[in-house]
Amino acid sequence: MAAAAGLPIVDRDWVSNSLPALEAAEFVRENGDFDAFHHAVFTAYWAEGKDIGKIEVLKEIATSVGVDAEAMAAAVEDGRYRERVMADYELAQRVGFSGVPAFILGNRAIVGAQPYAVFEQVMAQLGRDKRDAAD
Repeated sequence: MAAAAGLPIVDRDWVSNSLPALEAAEFVRENGDFDAFHHAVFTAYWAEGKDIGKIEVLKEIATSVGVDAEAMAAAVEDGRYRERVMADYELAQRVGFSGVPAFILGNRAIVGAQPYAVFEQVMAQLGRDKRDAAD
């Protein structure tokens, strides 16, 4: 499916610990271009097969999007954003998210890699719900 959409995915026999990348993203949210960093992290992991759990990889990514890599690394290493990341994780668990990706559309949740048709169905149902509420 990804290849058909032009999205390269590298095969790997390992899973990265994403906690450092999540903490780094919180630093960047406050200190840089979050969207560029987010895109670069996804590209590094999925398309390039890099381990986003390693601080050196995250520093390379930060530098590539104009973020102060040393300041970001210090924030990750001292756990400055860990509480925020863990609070988000705990919220996701409470609302029933058991995997990624996860989306909230209106009052509906979509968890896991789902075909486009699932999103279409949810959006159609949300539209019906809105029309019914207006009647």
